[in-house]
Amino acid sequence: QGITMNQNDLIKIDAEGADFEVLLGAQKTISRFHPQIAVTTYHRDEHVEQIVTLLKALVPQYRMRLKGFSFWTTRPRPVLLQASCVSRRPCASADAAMSPLLLSCRFLLCLGVFLAGCDGLPL
Repeated sequence: QGITMNQNDLIKIDAEGADFEVLLGAQKTISRFHPQIAVTTYHRDEHVEQIVTLLKALVPQYRMRLKGFSFWTTRPRPVLLQASCVSRRPCASADAAMSPLLLSCRFLLCLGVFLAGCDGLPL
């Protein structure tokens, strides 16, 4: 029988470091049904880029956004990635949407590494 879903369903993942692996296991479901996804990204440095690349390949129509920022990790990282095709407007081209996302993420990571390397900042 299997699982049936639609674009209004949500897959929420916080697997304490195995988040990317959970997405790998759900590839067929994601490709077929395009559910909304909320996945944590702060457990490992490489997760944001891996997750964005995977979801872009599975569903090019996904709109993605990063939420939050962790400063409790060794390197500052985005906390959560949301992906969705649910919108009043048709989904934009994934290539047009992803370039600014990855650029923003890399800028924030560089800024966070710079700030973390400081002895302290005046408040």
